[in-house]
Amino acid sequence: MTASSPEEKAIVERISTIARAKLLEMSSSIALKRAGKSQAAVAMVASQRGRIMMDQVRRLITTQLNSLAQRRVELRAEITASLQYNTVLGLGASMASFVIICFSIVVAASSLSQRAEATTQAELLAETNAMHAHSAVRRATYLSATAQMLQSIDSIKAPAELSHVLPIFMSKLLPNTSGQVYLYGNSRDFLEMKAYWGSKDLGASLLAPSDCWGLRLGKIHHSTPTDLCCEHTDADDSAKTQFCVPMMSQGDVVGLLVVTDITNDSALIDQDIVATLAEQLALAINNVLLRDSLRQQSTIDPLTGLYNRRYFDETLRRELIRAQRSQTSCSVIMIDLDHFKRINDTYGHDAGDLVLENVSRKIVGCVRASDVVCRYGGEELVVVLPDCTVEAAAVCAEKIRQSLAEISIHHLGQHISGITASFGISSCPSHGERNDEILKAADRALYIAKNNGRDQVLIAEPYGEKVVVLSSRARST
Repeated sequence: MTASSPEEKAIVERISTIARAKLLEMSSSIALKRAGKSQAAVAMVASQRGRIMMDQVRRLITTQLNSLAQRRVELRAEITASLQYNTVLGLGASMASFVIICFSIVVAASSLSQRAEATTQAELLAETNAMHAHSAVRRATYLSATAQMLQSIDSIKAPAELSHVLPIFMSKLLPNTSGQVYLYGNSRDFLEMKAYWGSKDLGASLLAPSDCWGLRLGKIHHSTPTDLCCEHTDADDSAKTQFCVPMMSQGDVVGLLVVTDITNDSALIDQDIVATLAEQLALAINNVLLRDSLRQQSTIDPLTGLYNRRYFDETLRRELIRAQRSQTSCSVIMIDLDHFKRINDTYGHDAGDLVLENVSRKIVGCVRASDVVCRYGGEELVVVLPDCTVEAAAVCAEKIRQSLAEISIHHLGQHISGITASFGISSCPSHGERNDEILKAADRALYIAKNNGRDQVLIAEPYGEKVVVLSSRARST
């Protein structure tokens, strides 16, 4: 038996002492009985000493039990209080944990929401940047193609080359479209198609200014199947979206740009881009037309439409160099109309101009496309024949001489016919390799032809001491 206090220890020791004394008495009585001393044993039992000790033990045990019971009650109370405290503490901890968990959930949800929002913003920003990058790439591609187109247009030599340059770049600048570029003719009564991309069938070859609402209004005209459509629009094309943009440069309308959306989705075409493109084309094409006009003024004789002497000098020099490099022949035919002064004096200078015009057309009709016919001065004409021997040039000259007899002009009630000319022929390398050598040889032959009676074809030296006379109408008659 254990004790938790000094009093309990004393009681326990007292019980142990009395219990040992009781056991000792019982052992003594038993020993006396066994020793045959029954009277002594009875007397010991009758003395009530053992009973007294047992009563003491019972009282002590009862006291100890009561103390233990009280202790149990106190312990139970302590345990109950402890349980209540622990319960309250657990509930408090649970509430605190719940609050912490809820707060953590709220914080986590807020953090996740912020992250989701940040992710959404990042995605939107990425999409915006991608759109800007794509737009920048498209703009850079457009500007690059536009610059290349303008550079190519600036490098062309004649307006006819527009039909080769424009389709290449317009298909890149305006994809999924078909279109035409029209330019005014010299009379400005109609516009002629100079270039197209996509389907040529979607546009007319010629159109009058009144056929287009863009030209009538003087601004870009956007037409859909339900809008006012231009008369130059093809019937099969009436269901498509079309832009007609007048191309204006320095206040004048140069031509017309027509753009047709072949996908029928007008959202794919930026009207501002089409308008800007038409403006750039107008400036570039106007420069081409201006250069061509200046070139014609500097190289074309206004009366006959033939090349002038300046162009002849450049061409002859170039062709002689080419002939020397390729070791081929290059011939020159000098032509002088016979008695031209008499025509001017008899019929007037207007009639003389008509004679020059008709003679020029006859000569152009008798030569090759590679040959160059020029007005050398006054009534004197000259033909450069690249890659042509002197004999072949003489045949060509004879053909021209015979065709002049076919000229018949009626002017102010007067009839002009019997036009003749004298021809002098020289060739490289037979008569020299420089411009002046070739021209002097042909001019000498022409001079001799004039002195020998005119209306004849002569080849210059070195075919002997004398100039060779190939043909003469005067001799044949």
